[in-house]
Amino acid sequence: MKKIDNQSCLWEVTLATRLTTTEKKTNRSWQSFFLMLVILLALFSAPCPRGMATSVTLEFETQGLNLKTGTVVKMLPRLTKETARADIIIAYNADVTPHAVLILRQPGIEMAIIEDVKFGQLMVNSIEKLNLTTKSIDQPLKQNNTVLLRTADGSKYKIGEVVESKSSVTFSYEPLQEGGQ
Repeated sequence: MKKIDNQSCLWEVTLATRLTTTEKKTNRSWQSFFLMLVILLALFSAPCPRGMATSVTLEFETQGLNLKTGTVVKMLPRLTKETARADIIIAYNADVTPHAVLILRQPGIEMAIIEDVKFGQLMVNSIEKLNLTTKSIDQPLKQNNTVLLRTADGSKYKIGEVVESKSSVTFSYEPLQEGGQ
């Protein structure tokens, strides 16, 4: 028979308890670190606040933009929950130059293309008399034009400063505030 030494058993239990307490403190430290990291990521990747322009790049016909969240959404061949979140996409029209054409993806979104009005010049108070349409306009997005969008919930956005590359389009967009830009 093997003799059990009570003193060594007590020491092992005490050591195990201390390790468990240390592990808990370490786990809490890591949990705190990851929580802080998630908060910082949420703050810095949050959609643009009203009145601040954001630059976004969309690949032709394969990515869309959710205006409210600022999220770039990968467009899949069939409509899914994820692709349904895209408000707009940029199509490629080989018959016109530049080739980028804005396509509306959600019911209730209205648009107008304002020619020869640069992005920084368009203000909310200057858009009240515009005729908006719920149909996509087959007209290229040009650098010196601005597009006005009004979503089904009444939110207004402007899109402009369009730069087209071989496979994508980069543009600025900004939510419009009443009484200002």
